[in-house]
Amino acid sequence: LGLFLHRTPKVMAALSRVCARGVAGGTPRDAGEEAVARRDAVRGVVEVALLPALACMRANVGMASEVWAVLGSLPYEERYQTYAALKQACQPAAACAPLVVAWKGAQNDTKRVMRRLSKDNTKQFGRQLAKAAHALPVSVFDAIIGQIEAYENLIVPVVEMLRWLTPLSFDCLSYVLLEHLASGRSRLKEDGLNVSHWLQSLAAFCAALYRRHLGIELVGLLTYLANALKSGQSTQLLLLRELMNKMASVDYVEDLSEEQIEAVAGSEALRAASIDVATAAGAKAIRKPALRLRDTLVSQGLVGQLFVLLGRQRAGLCLSTDSPHLKLIGELHDRCHDVLLQFTTFVATNSTPAELARLVPPAHELVRTYGLEPEVAFHVYRHAYAQPPHAAGQVAGVQLAPASVVSAVESMVPEVVWSVLSPRLYATFWALALYDIYTPAQGYDKAIARVKATQEALDKDPDKTPAAVARRRKERERYTQLTEKLRADRAAQEKRVRAVRDQLRADRDLWFPDTDKESMTALLQHCVFARAVFSPADARFCAEFVHLLHAHGTPRFSTLQYLDKLLKDMAAHVFACTEREATNLGRFVAETLRLLHTWKSSRAVYDKECKSQPGFSVKPAAAQQSRATYEQYVTVVFKWYNKLAKHFVTALESKEYMEVRNALHVLIKLVSYFPAMKRLATLIEKRVTKIQQEESREGGREDLKLLASRYLAMLTQERSKGRLETDEEFTRGTVKDKAAPKPAPPSAAAAGGGGGSAPSAPAPPQGRGERDGGVEGAGKRGRDGDVRAAP
Repeated sequence: LGLFLHRTPKVMAALSRVCARGVAGGTPRDAGEEAVARRDAVRGVVEVALLPALACMRANVGMASEVWAVLGSLPYEERYQTYAALKQACQPAAACAPLVVAWKGAQNDTKRVMRRLSKDNTKQFGRQLAKAAHALPVSVFDAIIGQIEAYENLIVPVVEMLRWLTPLSFDCLSYVLLEHLASGRSRLKEDGLNVSHWLQSLAAFCAALYRRHLGIELVGLLTYLANALKSGQSTQLLLLRELMNKMASVDYVEDLSEEQIEAVAGSEALRAASIDVATAAGAKAIRKPALRLRDTLVSQGLVGQLFVLLGRQRAGLCLSTDSPHLKLIGELHDRCHDVLLQFTTFVATNSTPAELARLVPPAHELVRTYGLEPEVAFHVYRHAYAQPPHAAGQVAGVQLAPASVVSAVESMVPEVVWSVLSPRLYATFWALALYDIYTPAQGYDKAIARVKATQEALDKDPDKTPAAVARRRKERERYTQLTEKLRADRAAQEKRVRAVRDQLRADRDLWFPDTDKESMTALLQHCVFARAVFSPADARFCAEFVHLLHAHGTPRFSTLQYLDKLLKDMAAHVFACTEREATNLGRFVAETLRLLHTWKSSRAVYDKECKSQPGFSVKPAAAQQSRATYEQYVTVVFKWYNKLAKHFVTALESKEYMEVRNALHVLIKLVSYFPAMKRLATLIEKRVTKIQQEESREGGREDLKLLASRYLAMLTQERSKGRLETDEEFTRGTVKDKAAPKPAPPSAAAAGGGGGSAPSAPAPPQGRGERDGGVEGAGKRGRDGDVRAAP
């Protein structure tokens, strides 16, 4: 009979029911020989007769339901194969005139509707479109997707008018989406950097469609996405990002404010309240798309696969990208990194620690077996280390890192590292989160204040109708519950932070096995620098963690040597960063400089927080340790600032685009604490002004011009507020005002900053300590790397 079956609807319906009964009684993926034979026979009937006959019929929703009863029992791969066969049969080359006429007629009807579609008539034209899709949905949606790829403003009305479709039509729509996504067209614009407009529109449509219509099967799309990442198609990351943004309301913000970082350090309720109080107060419908996306990923075993694929894509982009331009490579790396952070947030938000531990391999296995970088592996698995709140009174004995993790980390880094760094410290550093060591008290207070302000706004609503009064009463109850939730979360986090800090203090003797100067190098290389550039929250965590090492009086931890090594090697790290990493590095260094300013603010603060701590020992390896005086510390800070200024001036004068851009990003984050002195501000301002003028000419780089203008505006604001001091004011009279230092030679930055000339000494003439990059003026660096008192 073939397609002529449409002339006898009763026979067609009876055949559909026989086929449905033939594939019923088993799972869609039943692998038995008899089940496979039945499915093959039924699929042959569908391809040859049922779908072609349905395409030639007038709109018949009942018959479409009968056919779907057959197709719905088949796996999505076999269903999509039948749709592909139908489309092939409708092409002129197939020489099947009835199907060709039906295909062209459906497309013409669809284009006629799309030309008149707007946000105001989706109901009227949605029904017309659904009627056309009952017979030949593949043709209808092929025309619709083509229109959406060209006109992005059609996404919202099209998504709304699809609510009258049948399950068969929705399934065909999923197939057509995958067909367009997998087409061989170029996914990048001519500049080789930005994603093509058609792919951006299609990704946005997919996300809006699956969020609005929860009945559409997600398995095919997610499986395609995993396979695309496996084959190295980094542009498909845009699709995953849009799905998480629209379906789960999880988006990665490029430049977080201080208030947003405070929220990230808190509970889930605080993070939600910082974005939108009404959403945090309880719209349960918002979580339905997110839970559906999570359930589909879990059922198909795609959570661990996507984590591994994203981590390996991030690590291999530099080698797999055939481009000599560092800007392009950095942009691709940042995009992949943003999606990884976004996906990690999505999984952690919608899974318990026990569930994540079942879905994702342990961190050491991710590193050894799947080749992920340690910072990526621990970021992915860190949520699984989270512990439930302790009962009342139990604030001691908290587990910082599981024993299995401590024993497993030894294979993650070279064995020589463990001679100067404890595996327990390494595991603890990577297992803890910002939530564990810092309580954002101001963030909780501001969130509670916003909730109360929203409640007060409800009371001012003039609508006194019974329905409005009832609605306000329910909203007020939700806001009250949110306030109580925030207070309870704050109390639980404060208890957790106290317990973690007490355990850190108890374990401090186990962190560093020796006083070797290489301990600070290993801590920076394998812990601090790797994590500080990962995200804004991780940058804050690194600064807080190092502060705790100092405040707890950790034996064999030299705060002075750590700071000297950190600031001395800054030039090399600034150059090696991508744009996003440079911003995070600037946040971390700003937090560090803020701490230096606090200790330098007065002798009383220094004596209280630094003078008694072993980290400020002038000679850590000596049996009798003497502490640096306040004057020595101020002089050291002065030298560090001069050294930083030389490195930044050298970077700003570089001919390398990435070095200049990264230096400006870091300087923007440091402007509240650096340069801090009028002389250094003038020195840096002169170079930045030159960049602004050069890039303002025709053919200049617009991004550098904008960054330079932004920094100059911020520096001018700092000067107008009187925050820039003279050298004598900065050092509290220890150093007299002096001329601006000369820029370091270009080779110094290229060598990593460690081999360049150190800042000029304020007191004695230049000696061996300064040539070696030591802390000259307050002390000289001995052969063992200790900071010795100056004669």
